[in-house]
Amino acid sequence: MDDPDAVHPEVDSAQEAANTWIKAHPAICDSAAGAALEPELFGLYVAAGFPHVTAPVLRNAARWVGLMAIFDDRYTNEQQPADPISLARILPFMMSATSPGAAIDQLPPLAAALHEICWTHEESFATTLSRPAMQRFVSEKRAYLSAVLAEESLHLAEQPPSPQEYWELRSHNGAFMAAMALIDSGAPLPDQWGFHSALARALHYLACVFGSQNDVVSAPKENYSNLAFKAYLETGCATTDQALAEIARTSNQFIEQYRLHKEERLSDAPPDVLRHLGDCEQYVHGIQRWSLETGRYPGAEMVT
Repeated sequence: MDDPDAVHPEVDSAQEAANTWIKAHPAICDSAAGAALEPELFGLYVAAGFPHVTAPVLRNAARWVGLMAIFDDRYTNEQQPADPISLARILPFMMSATSPGAAIDQLPPLAAALHEICWTHEESFATTLSRPAMQRFVSEKRAYLSAVLAEESLHLAEQPPSPQEYWELRSHNGAFMAAMALIDSGAPLPDQWGFHSALARALHYLACVFGSQNDVVSAPKENYSNLAFKAYLETGCATTDQALAEIARTSNQFIEQYRLHKEERLSDAPPDVLRHLGDCEQYVHGIQRWSLETGRYPGAEMVT
């Protein structure tokens, strides 16, 4: 990272883009709920996470993050009222929305909104991303939706995974990899590195750092009921405080594993690959900063 505290200069424009877009979609979020989302600072989320992307990508990323927050609160947050359409029913529609040829009139409002962000908005990702980046975004978005369904299935079955199984799942269900496609928008990775095993392992570690940090800051909002806590409470932690400390310790392990892996396997990687990794590190750091400032997690603090 050149400057870990860098923030995109279009942060206010991104916030306005998210606010305006949410207000224009009352079918997915009424005016009161939309106003309540403004302190969550979606503009800061993308500006701190993506300080080097173009302004159109930044603004559409803010719309996407706003949509993700609405989706998360409606379908995957146990503290929110249940939605009449179950998660299992909405996910196929969300999958369809990632295809340019989806039948819009057959999509529920939330899925239609995702399709707009991906394909039809004047600043859609299809318009503002390179073709390889868009292909990667769609692929990783689908992987995220599949991981969300797998997580929900574990919740409903009341069968907590082992910690190892949880972290394999967590590397996808935080949409980290989809976000990395947005980072890749300006200067795509060399073709031979797009699916390189050493790079994939490095991104897995970063995704787990990202996910574990989110598990810590979101724990009070979710009443310590997310799958991470269930995984650790099933494997020897007697209290939520012990589970929280174990998740934080595991996060630090992932940071160290990433550092060693990068040093041993990627130190002589091409400059574009190292740049990409630096931008991915920036995203993790930037979203950690956002987590401590957003109204989404009031009183949040990192546990080390």
